[in-house]
Amino acid sequence: MTNQNNRIYFKANPFPNGHRVKKFVWSGELRVFRILTIIIIFLSTFARTTAQNRYTDSLYSIITNPQSGDGERIVALSKLAIVVRHYDQKEALRLSQKAVDLARGENDARYKVYAYLGRENVYLKVREMEKAGRDLDSSLWYAEKTKDAKAKAWAWFQKGRTLSLEGREKEKLNAMLKALEYIKSENDWELKASIYYGIYGAFATWKDIDKEGQYALLALDAAQKSSNPNNICESWQAIGSAVHDRYLKTGEKDKTLLDSTINAYRRSVLVYMQHEPYMHMVQLVTIPCINLADAYNRHFPVSSQTTDSLRHYATLAFNYAVKDNDKRLQAAAFGLMNEDAKRNGNFNQAETYLLQALTLFAGDPVPDYYVRSNVYRDLAELAERRKDYNQALEYYKAYLADYKKVFDEEQNNTGKKLEAQYQAKEKEQEILFLKEKEGLQRLQKYLYAGVGIALLVVLVFMFRSYHFRLRYSLQRELLLKKEKEESSLLAQFKIEENLVLEAEKRNVELRAKLQEEQLKLKAEEAAHLHTEQQAILAQKEILHKEVIAGRLHVEQKNKILKGFREHLNLNKNGANKDVEINRLLREENHLDNDFEEVVVDLKEIHPDFYRKLQQKAGNKLTDLDLKYCSYILLKRNNSDIARLLSIEPKSVRMNKYRLKQKLGLGKEDDLEEFIRNLG
Repeated sequence: MTNQNNRIYFKANPFPNGHRVKKFVWSGELRVFRILTIIIIFLSTFARTTAQNRYTDSLYSIITNPQSGDGERIVALSKLAIVVRHYDQKEALRLSQKAVDLARGENDARYKVYAYLGRENVYLKVREMEKAGRDLDSSLWYAEKTKDAKAKAWAWFQKGRTLSLEGREKEKLNAMLKALEYIKSENDWELKASIYYGIYGAFATWKDIDKEGQYALLALDAAQKSSNPNNICESWQAIGSAVHDRYLKTGEKDKTLLDSTINAYRRSVLVYMQHEPYMHMVQLVTIPCINLADAYNRHFPVSSQTTDSLRHYATLAFNYAVKDNDKRLQAAAFGLMNEDAKRNGNFNQAETYLLQALTLFAGDPVPDYYVRSNVYRDLAELAERRKDYNQALEYYKAYLADYKKVFDEEQNNTGKKLEAQYQAKEKEQEILFLKEKEGLQRLQKYLYAGVGIALLVVLVFMFRSYHFRLRYSLQRELLLKKEKEESSLLAQFKIEENLVLEAEKRNVELRAKLQEEQLKLKAEEAAHLHTEQQAILAQKEILHKEVIAGRLHVEQKNKILKGFREHLNLNKNGANKDVEINRLLREENHLDNDFEEVVVDLKEIHPDFYRKLQQKAGNKLTDLDLKYCSYILLKRNNSDIARLLSIEPKSVRMNKYRLKQKLGLGKEDDLEEFIRNLG
């Protein structure tokens, strides 16, 4: 069997939570078995293990040591949570939450960065993506608040790692480059090695051979300077993959590139085995072993030596995968031995390996459908080869069932990825808006500072100007003093002259006061005369009113006497003469009382009332008219006026009508209101 029929039991991303496998697809074409493992020393996804190693022991010792500071405990708790999350998510969440609680009490924002990054890794493991996104945003926010370059770099490195999980390689590269910029001048070679490795992975995805090789070498150089075996191991894997890509690009002609590929993978395996107690993840050895076995299967001719080498590394990968409980890599080892058996024509042995791979998923409630579907497909081909078509059909149906689940899962993951990308874009827009707002606020502060500086400059200028003027005034004072000494005689003369002027001025003021007193006396006399004139006028008015009242009284008496005469003449011989006379006397007494009230009210009328009436009527009013006006002003009704004047009410109404004509009032005008307004 030629290497045209190689089978690899991996899909595009079999390692979630930070480990990307590039182009691990199963098809009949020749392909490269590429593993791009992004290792993060602090933020990385460590291997699933149920036992502690020296690394976790060291973290526990820091946490339990009473002499450890809160900052050390926060970092240790976060690292430990990242390890524990693979086999005890509840405990990992407790550890990461404790780190966050401790960090909230710290003023240094860098510890909040580490704490939120640790909990974000736990949320990624349990697939709580929204919470993970919030913690990542929090770590980036606190990274902006701290001056610690390493904390900033860790935050952006984790941002790049998360973007890589979403398949956003371009944004991932930008985040990694930003992280690298923060620690450009730092000697944190472990972090630099991990960042270079992440950048290498982006260019490997884009098949940029030159950039891929460049950053793989940079990762190895930084890893060797860090002396950290985890970074060195992953960097040799990167070198092996980069050289292998170049080997394929040359059409597999340059065999020295193939030898370099094999050597790089072997170096990676050797580093792991020499430092196994300190290694963070088992995949650091299983992946290069699988790559080595695949290289022997693809690029070396069929021989017992090739088979021995392939089975050696496939078995090594299988044993470590069993230790790590990684069924996918166990299946990959069986798959490679299956391929070698088919190349050597041993199809029964090949079927045995496939059946062993199939038993890995027996009883698993959620098996890896992609790997199992490939196993079913290979088994169907082997059954068809031996002409067992019924069995081949059963295997093929199982393959289609699993493949449909894989397709549905990929569709679901694609939808989630698109949703995550949309949410990430929204967050980026929100962060951009907040940064612009912060920039405007910073610009406003600068503006205020500029205004303050300008005011300070103005104050300094004013102070210097005042100082200059003070010096100038002192010099001028000295000159004036000399001038005063020279003009003392002239000053005395002026003083005497001023005294004379003052005396003249006082004389003028005295004359003015005298004139003012005279004017005041004249004014007082005039006021006194005016007052006397007003009193005389008032007395005259009172007399005038009394005359009017007397005249009214006389007229009334005359009317009464006339009435007496008429009654006496009519009743000369009448029996009721005395009764009638008594009635007239009582009526007269009643009229006298009413008339006294009228006299008192007339005295209260304003003196100008009659003058205004005559002026309005053009002096046409008679004394009777004035009587009517007086009664109206005193608010007497028609009956009262008729009784006082001993006339009929109808006559009162006729007289009021004539009064309106004399006063020039119209039909719609009210006579009584007009007279009261004048009074």
